[in-house]
Amino acid sequence: MHPYVFVPLAAAVAACAMAGAAWGKDPGRPSGRLFAAVLLGCGFWSLCQVAWSLSGSAEQALVAARLACLGFLWLGPLSLQLHATLQPSRVSPRLRSGLPWAYAGTGVLAALFMGTDWFVLDMQRVPWGWEPMMGPGMAAVVLWVAAYPALLAVRWAQGRSPPDMRDGAFAWGPLGLGLLVAVLVANEVVLPSLGFVFPRLGSAAMSIGALLVAVELGRQGHVVSPRGLAHELVDAFPDGVALLGRGGAIRSANANLARLAGCRRSRLRGLPIARFLPDAPALEGSIVDVQTRFVDDTGREFPVTLSASVLSAGEEARVGFVVAVRDLRPALQLRGRLVSSGRLAAVGELAASITHEINNPIAFVRTNLGVLAAHLDEIVKGATALPACSEVVREAEEARETVADTLRGADRVASIVRDVRSFSGAGHTEGNVGHVKQLCEEALRVSLPRIPEGVSVVRVYGDVPAAACAPRAMVQVFLNLLTNAAQAVHCGGVIRIRSQQREDRVVVSVEDDGPGIAADVVERIFDPFFTTKPVGEGTGLGLAISREIIEGHGGRLGLEPRSGGGTVFSVSLPAHTAPAGSDGAA
Repeated sequence: MHPYVFVPLAAAVAACAMAGAAWGKDPGRPSGRLFAAVLLGCGFWSLCQVAWSLSGSAEQALVAARLACLGFLWLGPLSLQLHATLQPSRVSPRLRSGLPWAYAGTGVLAALFMGTDWFVLDMQRVPWGWEPMMGPGMAAVVLWVAAYPALLAVRWAQGRSPPDMRDGAFAWGPLGLGLLVAVLVANEVVLPSLGFVFPRLGSAAMSIGALLVAVELGRQGHVVSPRGLAHELVDAFPDGVALLGRGGAIRSANANLARLAGCRRSRLRGLPIARFLPDAPALEGSIVDVQTRFVDDTGREFPVTLSASVLSAGEEARVGFVVAVRDLRPALQLRGRLVSSGRLAAVGELAASITHEINNPIAFVRTNLGVLAAHLDEIVKGATALPACSEVVREAEEARETVADTLRGADRVASIVRDVRSFSGAGHTEGNVGHVKQLCEEALRVSLPRIPEGVSVVRVYGDVPAAACAPRAMVQVFLNLLTNAAQAVHCGGVIRIRSQQREDRVVVSVEDDGPGIAADVVERIFDPFFTTKPVGEGTGLGLAISREIIEGHGGRLGLEPRSGGGTVFSVSLPAHTAPAGSDGAA
């Protein structure tokens, strides 16, 4: 057997295999059936070419050559109908109405091709087997077969093809189709007309062209299997979705379930769903939004809701289950922020009310103390001139010092009231610029009662610009960090507050020399409701809310645990940029 025979044989196998794939992906889809018919036509043409090349006589070869028309003659109308199915808006009604006539004419042409010698006169012996001797009508038949791919190549090259078939990834498409059409016409018409005898490559060229179009159609989704479409839809779900067998083993899962489980999708196959949902109810029927816990591949637990439905092959045959798992952590974070915001608003209103009530008696006490101090000053001045009143002068001076101390205490109370009132936001309009030194000092004054006795606070404020932030919110952040530091240190400990500029960022760090944070706690330290404090001493929301506030300002809240003990929380905020025409004053 001549090696040339393997060329049409390979083309036949490839075309038939692609036809089976196109048909099997969706047998009920018209475009799939039409494209499979086009590929089968190319495959049948190539098989006839193999048959006449291997025939033992000219008569057998002639029969195979004339039967080949059943493969290639129908390619024209089939291709036109496929184009009309895929792009109905681009096919004129006149062309669509002419398709039945095209099929009828092709049938008449096929009958003439097989029953007369107008197209194939006879067969001639060649080194690779047999080759047909063309009749007068063969050139028209070849041009009819090549017309559609030639038209598609021209439209493609001119940019008049469908938009999804002319992007950069397939820019070589027009060139490829054009070369294949040139090979078909030259090999089947031009060279034989000039007396040259070459191995026939027309069937192989058409098969390659059909495969080229198949790749493009598959890439654009025109030939998509229901199974592939189902996988794409399931992967688009925000929840974790899995298909289970009757025993509860995972048969397939989408990417989101693999993300929740913390492993690859391939590893999930065959594992029981109970491994990840140990507390879930038994899968005996439909389940809707049952809250349970999910245990990922590392053993970490978090809350989820579970929904499940039964998969049935018929009315009674149960083949498995479909389960959907929704991560509740984002919802809990939102709920935590809402609860915290509500509590802070309530505390702010209460603080504003209390400070307003305290301000009046404080002002009354301070005024009276001022009057008393003035009277004592007059007593001291008047009694100093009298030698017998030296004891009165001494007692009056002691009373004056006592009044001065009481005034300082009243001023301290008034200062605390102002800080609480400022923190609650009462009487203030929130801006978008804050000086971190002032904000830290305000938070420090509020947190001083919580700092244990014997703990020193070291302030190292650098020369930094104002930060782009909401001052009230940032005071809350610094207060949370200082409170955590105060609870971590003991008598003799040190809390350090530093500020510095790093490029276009203002960085504030709060450092303590306490025992530090364990390595297994670091990755969860910002999770809502997570706390290492005893019950009643912490809600687990302080750091979570602080991180949300910082990230809402375009900043970052970082944690730097120290191996030898101690912790550093750093707040990075964008530096404030004064608008054009402004002096930059905050």
